[in-house]
Amino acid sequence: MWLSTLRMSLLCAALALPASGPRVGERLAPMELDDLRGHAHSTSELVGRRTFVLAMTSSSAEAAMREWGRRADEQLPAGTHQVSLVLLGLTLFIPSELARAQARAMSPPERWSDTWFDVHRDPADAALEKSELPYVFALDEDGRVVAEAHALYCDAEGEPIWASFRAH
Repeated sequence: MWLSTLRMSLLCAALALPASGPRVGERLAPMELDDLRGHAHSTSELVGRRTFVLAMTSSSAEAAMREWGRRADEQLPAGTHQVSLVLLGLTLFIPSELARAQARAMSPPERWSDTWFDVHRDPADAALEKSELPYVFALDEDGRVVAEAHALYCDAEGEPIWASFRAH
């Protein structure tokens, strides 16, 4: 059993990348994004309550982001605020409303208000690098990062995130 756990930990470490973006103690970059319903939001809204944030900067990260989201639904205390940021930095001309409609078709309606989406926005605007791995942040009530990951989901990467929510 311990050998299997060790192998999984080594695999997680090998698949994790050094994180770009905000570090523990920092806030997310200030920016405004529309949700999937077309309503404007600002990262300043993330101040005032603990928040779980998933960020995707490449469409290749979709499956990994969904796995983090599924695990968050299992692990986070009921009522935890969850926000997904989708910043793809596409340079092709794709109308924003068409991209938003496609994203709505792939997302449950109860998540539309908490999925902040801009296919044209450069991930660098959020101090994130384009990556095939999702970014995961646990924010405190002041909007500061208390735990972060930039990896495929595995228990070793997830535990610090979940623990930060259990601690309060």
